Amino acid sequence: MSRAAAAAIARLDLWRYRVPLQGTAPVAERHGALLEWRSADGQTVWSEISPLPGFSAESLDDCLAACRALMASAPGAHDPALVDTLPPAARFGIESGWLQLTEAPQAPPQLEPCRLLAAGPAGSPTQVSSKGCLKLKIGGAALEDEIERIRKLCAELPRSVRLRLDANRSYSPEQAAELCAAIAPERIEFLEEPLHAGASYADWTHYSAVPFAWDETLREHPEADLQTPGLAAVVLKPMLTGLNRTAAWHTAAQRAGCRTVLSGAFESNLSLDFYARLIQDWGLTGYHHGLDTFSAWPVALLEPLQSQAGHAEKPTMGRDELEHLERLL
Repeated sequence: MSRAAAAAIARLDLWRYRVPLQGTAPVAERHGALLEWRSADGQTVWSEISPLPGFSAESLDDCLAACRALMASAPGAHDPALVDTLPPAARFGIESGWLQLTEAPQAPPQLEPCRLLAAGPAGSPTQVSSKGCLKLKIGGAALEDEIERIRKLCAELPRSVRLRLDANRSYSPEQAAELCAAIAPERIEFLEEPLHAGASYADWTHYSAVPFAWDETLREHPEADLQTPGLAAVVLKPMLTGLNRTAAWHTAAQRAGCRTVLSGAFESNLSLDFYARLIQDWGLTGYHHGLDTFSAWPVALLEPLQSQAGHAEKPTMGRDELEHLERLL
């Protein structure tokens, strides 16, 4: 960001929220922070900082301390090199706030996300449209039980519905080969992170006709080879990666011929609507993204979720229900 752009910030405030979650959420309560940016010309935008416990290496307190230190050393947070040293969720909050301030405001487009079905026998695929997408978490049960569940689901769903299977690094190459051999490959869009951490994907196409996708691998291995045979998609979580590094992975995926799938980390409606704008701006329309996480939220922050239908009846947590921590600038 230029110094001229930095000078356009009139005020930056830090707020905190706590919201109990439900359903498919991996945590019982979501703790996060909001940055309220006000420009000299009167524009106000909000960005979010919400590391996900169990998935983010940093805590919310780590992020808040990093933002305070950044503002103390570089008021305006306009130096990309300094911002890049922040923890991922803090980077996302700063970078997404800046992007919103420096671009013309626009309404987020309407999206149909890939529907998320929880692991285990619970959950129903009935909300998936005939041309929809369903993401199924697997790996928590015995392999034969998971195979049976996938087969049953395929039998219940229209053949036009594609499945994304998220194994969360549960299998050895031999187990992954057994899984892929037991299901019809044309029903599966990709198998996300199937192999144990550290396992090689170099021989993936030798034992599987089902393509795979990387998520955690990209955050842990910046040198990951997107030309690896069998890699169909990169699943990018901006809150866990930072916005600028997410953009860099997207550019690399384009060059490698891989699909970019944006995915949520159980953030608020504010970040989900921001992702919808990214999907439109980056030309990622025409397929489904992993943004079906707001069902776990009983309320919206500050305004209703605009980019997805079906959440309009949720109450809104107003500004007076947030905790004002401090003015950063």
